[in-house]
Amino acid sequence: MPSPNEIIIAAAGGGKTTRIAKRALADKSVRSALLTYTQNNVREIERTIYRLNASIPPHIEVWSWYSFLLRELARPYQCFLHDRRIDGIHWVEERSVPYVKQADVSRFYFSGGKLIYSDKLARFICECNKASTGAVIKRLEQRFDRIYIDEIQDMAGYDFDLIELMLRSRVKLTLVGDHRQATFRTNNAAKNSAYLGIRIIK
Repeated sequence: MPSPNEIIIAAAGGGKTTRIAKRALADKSVRSALLTYTQNNVREIERTIYRLNASIPPHIEVWSWYSFLLRELARPYQCFLHDRRIDGIHWVEERSVPYVKQADVSRFYFSGGKLIYSDKLARFICECNKASTGAVIKRLEQRFDRIYIDEIQDMAGYDFDLIELMLRSRVKLTLVGDHRQATFRTNNAAKNSAYLGIRIIK
C-alpha cells in the first residue's frame, strides 16, 4: 500500500511555495497546516496564498516551526512533565545547559522555569507525547488532515524524532525542501546529526 506521505525536492526558484499553496487551497475539506522555519518564509507563503486566493481560507493555517511546536504541541500537554505555563522560548545558538540531567525537568528544559530552551522544545514534546500515552499526536490528528513542512533541510536534532512521530500518525505529511540550500539549522543538538543538510535525503 503506497504511503500517503511524500517528499518534494525542489531547487530555489522552482516554484515549490506556489505548488504547496495551490495544493492546500484546492480542497477545502482538508484541514492543512503549512509550516516553515523562518519568519521570512512564513511571509512568503502568506503572500503566495494572498496572490492566488486574496485571503487565507479557514481550512489553512500558516505557522513558523517554533510557534507551531510551542502552541499546538508543547503547551496543551505540558502538565505531564512541567507544572508551570511555558511563557515562551529561550533562544540558544549552541547547546543549552549541557551538564544538567534530563530528570531535572525544570532546569534541563527551561530557563527560569518558564522559557523553554529552543534546542529542547521538540525533545520536550516527544517526552510529553510518551508520558501522555500519545495524546500530543492524537490532538494533532484531530486538528489537521495534512501538514506541509517547508525547508525540511533546516531541521535538526529532535525535530526529526518529532517528524517521525507525525509520519506514523494519521496526519498526511508533505516534506518540502532543497538539500543544497541548507543555510540554517533549527538547533545545534547532537541528536540525528547524521541527517543534516545535504545528508537529509540519504
